Amino acid sequence: MSRSELLFVDIVEAARKELIRVKYKEERIRLYETTWEKLGCFLHKQKLQYFDMAVGLEFLKTEHGITVFKHLKTSQRIPVRAVNILGEYQLHGIVLSKKRTIGKPYYPPVQKAFTGFIESRRRSGISEQTLQSNELYLSRLSEYLEKQKIQSIDELNNAYVLGFANTLAGTSNATISCTLCSLRVLFDIYIKTKFYRKIFLM
Repeated sequence: MSRSELLFVDIVEAARKELIRVKYKEERIRLYETTWEKLGCFLHKQKLQYFDMAVGLEFLKTEHGITVFKHLKTSQRIPVRAVNILGEYQLHGIVLSKKRTIGKPYYPPVQKAFTGFIESRRRSGISEQTLQSNELYLSRLSEYLEKQKIQSIDELNNAYVLGFANTLAGTSNATISCTLCSLRVLFDIYIKTKFYRKIFLM
């Protein structure tokens, strides 16, 4: 059975387990659960048992008056993120962790490439603060690619990049911009440099 065929209650339960797996705080999860309960009532009124993002967006519009997703008020961010988490899990089977677990290696098929990239940036004089941000974004991409079960960095293509970008829905514009900027640098080197293995895999 595909995730799109799961009942709403099953999607919620699976998403909750995924949040626990990636170490979201329990109090944060409870905030999302409040929205999911309201969303469940909304689906019941509509006589629906299945969730999709079209229903989620209608819920945000009807129950919260949210139709524009830029410059959200603090009170609006939780319901938007709660709905996006369900959509993210339904589409990708994963909710990305907010931070990298200390000492956790990248997914093996991309580990040498990603660590080599960071080290090449370090040798170029990039600040440690910037490198820490780069590592966070690559960690999220690594987690996504692991879920997609790619076997080599050579398999990376637009579909994977766009799929990963979709998982950033609900995060701040600054986070999205910085993440995509970091990946752009990575892919520029990967795509444009004939001898990328000398840069990545040394």
